[in-house]
Amino acid sequence: MMYGLVPVVIGRAAKWKSSMTGSTGRLWQPHGELVDQTHDLIENPKERATMAKAATTAARQFSKENFAKTVGAKSYGFVNETASTRPGRPV
Repeated sequence: MMYGLVPVVIGRAAKWKSSMTGSTGRLWQPHGELVDQTHDLIENPKERATMAKAATTAARQFSKENFAKTVGAKSYGFVNETASTRPGRPV
Protein backbone atom coordinates (compact mmCIF):
# COMPACT_ATOMS: atom_id res chain seq x y z
CA MET A 1 0.00 0.00 0.00
CA MET A 2 2.89 2.35 0.78
CA TYR A 3 3.88 2.17 -2.89
CA GLY A 4 0.36 2.67 -4.21
CA LEU A 5 -0.75 -0.94 -4.45
CA VAL A 6 -4.53 -1.21 -4.15
CA PRO A 7 -5.19 -4.30 -2.01
CA VAL A 8 -7.88 -6.76 -3.08
CA VAL A 9 -8.34 -8.99 -0.03
CA ILE A 10 -10.74 -11.62 1.21
CA GLY A 11 -13.42 -9.91 3.27
CA ARG A 12 -13.46 -12.16 6.30
CA ALA A 13 -11.57 -10.05 8.81
CA ALA A 14 -13.59 -7.36 10.57
CA LYS A 15 -10.60 -5.03 10.72
CA TRP A 16 -10.25 -4.96 6.96
CA LYS A 17 -13.95 -4.32 6.51
CA SER A 18 -13.99 -1.29 8.78
CA SER A 19 -10.74 0.27 7.64
CA MET A 20 -10.63 -0.34 3.93
CA THR A 21 -13.97 -0.89 2.25
CA GLY A 22 -14.17 1.17 -0.90
CA SER A 23 -11.61 3.83 -0.04
CA THR A 24 -8.18 2.19 0.01
CA GLY A 25 -8.92 -1.26 -1.40
CA ARG A 26 -11.43 -3.89 -2.35
CA LEU A 27 -12.89 -6.84 -0.46
CA TRP A 28 -14.18 -10.07 -1.92
CA GLN A 29 -16.02 -13.09 -0.47
CA PRO A 30 -16.74 -15.75 -3.06
CA HIS A 31 -13.88 -16.62 -5.42
CA GLY A 32 -15.66 -15.16 -8.46
CA GLU A 33 -15.81 -11.79 -6.76
CA LEU A 34 -11.99 -11.69 -6.61
CA VAL A 35 -11.87 -11.87 -10.40
CA ASP A 36 -14.61 -9.25 -10.75
CA GLN A 37 -13.00 -6.82 -8.27
CA THR A 38 -9.58 -7.16 -9.89
CA HIS A 39 -10.99 -6.74 -13.39
CA ASP A 40 -12.97 -3.68 -12.30
CA LEU A 41 -9.80 -2.03 -10.95
CA ILE A 42 -7.98 -2.75 -14.21
CA GLU A 43 -10.83 -1.26 -16.23
CA ASN A 44 -11.14 1.91 -14.06
CA PRO A 45 -7.73 3.63 -13.94
CA LYS A 46 -9.11 6.84 -12.37
CA GLU A 47 -10.70 4.95 -9.49
CA ARG A 48 -7.57 2.81 -9.12
CA ALA A 49 -5.39 5.96 -8.95
CA THR A 50 -7.67 7.52 -6.31
CA MET A 51 -7.60 4.35 -4.24
CA ALA A 52 -3.83 4.02 -4.66
CA LYS A 53 -3.34 7.54 -3.30
CA ALA A 54 -5.63 6.79 -0.34
CA ALA A 55 -3.86 3.46 0.27
CA THR A 56 -0.47 5.20 0.34
CA THR A 57 -1.75 7.72 2.87
CA ALA A 58 -3.36 5.01 5.02
CA ALA A 59 -0.19 2.89 4.96
CA ARG A 60 1.79 5.64 6.67
CA GLN A 61 0.21 4.62 9.97
CA PHE A 62 2.27 1.42 9.70
CA SER A 63 5.62 3.09 8.90
CA LYS A 64 8.69 2.33 10.99
CA GLU A 65 8.78 5.94 12.14
CA ASN A 66 5.16 5.90 13.31
CA PHE A 67 5.66 2.52 14.97
CA ALA A 68 8.68 3.83 16.85
CA LYS A 69 6.79 6.94 17.96
CA THR A 70 3.68 5.07 19.04
CA VAL A 71 5.12 1.92 20.56
CA GLY A 72 8.35 3.54 21.71
CA ALA A 73 6.54 6.26 23.61
CA LYS A 74 4.17 3.79 25.25
CA SER A 75 6.84 1.25 26.15
CA TYR A 76 9.66 3.61 27.18
CA GLY A 77 8.45 3.88 30.77
CA PHE A 78 7.78 0.17 31.01
CA VAL A 79 11.23 -0.76 29.68
CA ASN A 80 12.98 1.62 32.07
CA GLU A 81 10.94 0.43 35.04
CA THR A 82 11.60 -3.22 34.21
CA ALA A 83 15.33 -2.66 33.66
CA SER A 84 15.73 -0.77 36.92
CA THR A 85 14.13 -3.57 38.95
CA ARG A 86 16.40 -6.29 37.56
CA PRO A 87 19.66 -6.70 39.46
CA GLY A 88 22.85 -6.34 37.45
CA ARG A 89 21.10 -4.69 34.50
CA PRO A 90 22.12 -1.19 33.48
CA VAL A 91 19.31 1.26 32.83
